[in-house]
Amino acid sequence: MISLSKRIYREVLQYCRSSGLIEKLEQSLAIPERERFNQLNISKHGLGVLDAVHCVYDKARSFIFLEELERLANVHIAIEAGIGTGLLSFLMAARGIVVHGVELNPEVLDLASKIKNHLAKQGVIDESSIHFRLADATTYSPSIAADVLVSENLYTGMFYEKQVDIMNNLLSHARKDAICIPKGLKSYVSLAETVFPREPKHAEMFVPGSEQGFDMKSNVLSETFEYDYIDFTKKAPSGLDRDITLNIIRPGKVNSLLIGTEVLMPSGRVIGRHETVFLNNDIIIAIESIQSVVPKSRMSVRIKYAYGSRPEEGLFEVKRL
Repeated sequence: MISLSKRIYREVLQYCRSSGLIEKLEQSLAIPERERFNQLNISKHGLGVLDAVHCVYDKARSFIFLEELERLANVHIAIEAGIGTGLLSFLMAARGIVVHGVELNPEVLDLASKIKNHLAKQGVIDESSIHFRLADATTYSPSIAADVLVSENLYTGMFYEKQVDIMNNLLSHARKDAICIPKGLKSYVSLAETVFPREPKHAEMFVPGSEQGFDMKSNVLSETFEYDYIDFTKKAPSGLDRDITLNIIRPGKVNSLLIGTEVLMPSGRVIGRHETVFLNNDIIIAIESIQSVVPKSRMSVRIKYAYGSRPEEGLFEVKRL
């Protein structure tokens, strides 16, 4: 017998496919991720419909969250911030949890509402258990205290997405022992020599791999260092300002920072840097001060930015010690 998670995932994916959204998504993936994100005002409008579909399209990402929700016990009320297609809300509702879903983008909310109606007709969910509304999760003030908070508004390094502001707000409207999914996020940095497709600007972001037919690769020159940890179960600061020292392990010319992120779940599950496509994939940040390095030398790195900002709005300095 097919599991509840698999059935709901299959129904949501099939709805997106039959609506032509999967085809549109696949066509849009030809545009580099940094260009797509820079065209969006995520803090004002949230992610678009195709990005919501992209979350479902990334099967590994979807099932990591679905499996985490399957572990929930003695939970009655949930708040999901940034519902996307509604996939996670639908599973919680099917398991008897009353879900209050918040979405910033009206087009995404419309898609989730249509899928909700479709699943209700299929007898998969009870519509009365799901309450979707158009609202900004950073300021949303629910009338209930939730047992679980779900927010997968995540990006590597906690750039672009307003996850921290969302969780800081929702924690004020949750029970003291509320479960947060995900629980936290760790970010890592190393110095690298990257072959770029063109001359980059300082602090410009790239995603490793093929970009417009160019195979972009990075050679890691330093040790990897954990430079940030965000605990979503507690109110977090609005950003970070870190000075770190990195030991060089390979010769080369430092022209970039390689940043990766791990996502931590309440069950203890850690989503590694290469487990998903659209969640915590590594990113490259170009730096203008190209410096030759040799093994056993050391470099000072300063990283400063506000959570939810674009990389080019941050401060990234690399100096020889």
